[in-house]
This record gives sequence, C-alpha cells and structure tokens, in this order.
Amino acid sequence: MVLTVSDVVQRARAATDPVEATRLLMAAFEEVERCWQARQVLWAATEIPGIPDATIRDLVKRTLGLADADGDGDVGAFEEAAKALAIRLHDPDAARATLERGERSLVVSEARGYLWTLLAKSYGA
Repeated sequence: MVLTVSDVVQRARAATDPVEATRLLMAAFEEVERCWQARQVLWAATEIPGIPDATIRDLVKRTLGLADADGDGDVGAFEEAAKALAIRLHDPDAARATLERGERSLVVSEARGYLWTLLAKSYGA
C-alpha cells in the first residue's frame, strides 16, 4: 500500500512520541510534490505538541521555497508560514517578512486581485 502525504501526516498526528511525530512529518515532507501538501505538513507540525522549533523553522523554509518555485501566487504558503512564525515560534518580525515575501511573489506573478485580498487578510490573522 502506497501512503500519501496526508496518510503520513495523520500518522504523525496520532503518534504519542514527539520524536516519532517529527520523524513522520519530515518523511511526509520528503514526498511533497505540491505547495498545498507542504502547507499541510507545516500546519500539522504547528499543532502537534513537542515538535522542535528547529523542525518548524526548517518546514517554514522549505514550504516557502516551494511557494517561490511554483510562482503561481500560493498565498496560503505565505500565510501558513507567517502563522507558524508568529504564533508557534513567537517571531513576529519573521512573520511580517514572510508576508512581505508573499507580496513580492504576487508582484512577480502578476497575481489576480483576489490573491492580494487573501494576503492582506493574513496581516490581521
């Protein structure tokens, strides 16, 4: 049976040991092909108790790398990364810089107006 990224994330959520949950999340990220999958792994990492801050920072970095590479204005990646930085890691300056990076991405991709609205709402989240 082939496990999907979602399957592995669910196993990480069910793990009782933070070390095992971290291992599973990192394994899930290795299978990520699309930015929405990276967001799913990052979101889970911020919600599972005991995931090391360094792991979350690494997942933020990798998720943003995918968002930049996709070049399709994946506002959700910038939003999830900013939330992880601000709420989980208590780093509002990095969160703000992440949203500004999202702005630059939207400029480069000549994004539609609704994406700008979504990103703007992230500043208040």
